[in-house]
Amino acid sequence: MKRFQWLWAVPPLFLLGSCAGAPAHEMNHSMSAAPVPPEYEEEFKTLNAQADDLHLQIPPEISPEHALIHLRLGIIYFKIGNYGEAIDNLTRSSLMNPDSPEVHLYLGRTFSATDRTDDAVEEYQTSLKLNPKQPEAHKELGGLYRHLGMMKAAESEDQYSQSGETTPSLP
Repeated sequence: MKRFQWLWAVPPLFLLGSCAGAPAHEMNHSMSAAPVPPEYEEEFKTLNAQADDLHLQIPPEISPEHALIHLRLGIIYFKIGNYGEAIDNLTRSSLMNPDSPEVHLYLGRTFSATDRTDDAVEEYQTSLKLNPKQPEAHKELGGLYRHLGMMKAAESEDQYSQSGETTPSLP
C-alpha cells in the first residue's frame, strides 16, 4: 500500500474528479444516466451507508473494505449506465486493491462502453495478467481487438474463451 500512500496525502482530483476522498453521501450523484433500478436500490443504499461509516472510522488507504465497497458501487453504476461514477468508484477500488482482476475487468468494460478503447484494452490485459482464466475478459478483449482490426489477436482471444486451454498471444 505504501506505493499509493502519496495519493491520499494530496487528493487525486485529476484522477477521480471532484468527489475524491468525499464520503459517499457527499458525492454528486446528479450525473446519473438512470435512476437506480429497484433490484439494486437496497444494495446501493446499504453500500453508501457502509462507505459513509468506513470513511468516518478508517482511512481509506488501509481498509480493504473500502476497495470492495467501491468495486460493488462501480459495478452498480456500470450496470445502470452511469459510467462517470462507475469509473470514479472502480478507479478508487483499483488504487486500494491493484491486484483485483474483477476491478480491472469492470474498468475495461466501462472504458469500452465509453469508447476509450486503448484504456479498455489495457485494463483487460491487466485483469488477464492477474487471472488468465477469465473467459469473459478474453471474449471482450477479443471483441476490442477485432474492432481495432487486430484479427490474429482477436482469434487468439476467441480460441481461449471457447476452449479455456490455449494461451492467447498478447500483441
